[in-house]
Amino acid sequence: MVILYLILSMLTPELPVAEGSLAFSTSTVVTGTSVENEIHFIENSEQFQSLEEVVGALNGKKVYVDIWATWCGPCIEEFEHNEKLQELAREHDFDILYLSVDEPRREQQWKAAIQHFNLKGYHLLVNPALEKQLRALFNNGGGVQIPWYMIFDEEAKLAKVYAPRPSELKALARNMKKL
Repeated sequence: MVILYLILSMLTPELPVAEGSLAFSTSTVVTGTSVENEIHFIENSEQFQSLEEVVGALNGKKVYVDIWATWCGPCIEEFEHNEKLQELAREHDFDILYLSVDEPRREQQWKAAIQHFNLKGYHLLVNPALEKQLRALFNNGGGVQIPWYMIFDEEAKLAKVYAPRPSELKALARNMKKL
């Protein structure tokens, strides 16, 4: 199914999404409510100048960050472990923040993929300021390699710049337990 989705998204880059089929957050304020059963889109991404600002908007929660894109095969493969990731996040009181490095013109595909893979958590399309910070953190002088995972503590401080993937569940659990 993952392969079929990837093929369809490449062949139809402007694939329309049925109106009303997506849950949209219309507020720029991120509430501290549990994301256990919800998908939250953080609107107006241009308001954020740093990852710390985005994470800080989640009201003092520990945050596991998944940096991905709709065209990234390895990113999509990691979503197969999403159910276990959600359980682990609940167990260790983490929120999950999905940062997409997709271009703004792919917004419909991005939102459709989130729904398709049931990615419960907070979602944001990376703006130029955030992309610049990601490039500096990755420190390769070029693009950001994805998938990429990070962990932030309750004070929105970066605790782990290269966190384990969801498929590395035991290592990820150890990292989450440390905070």
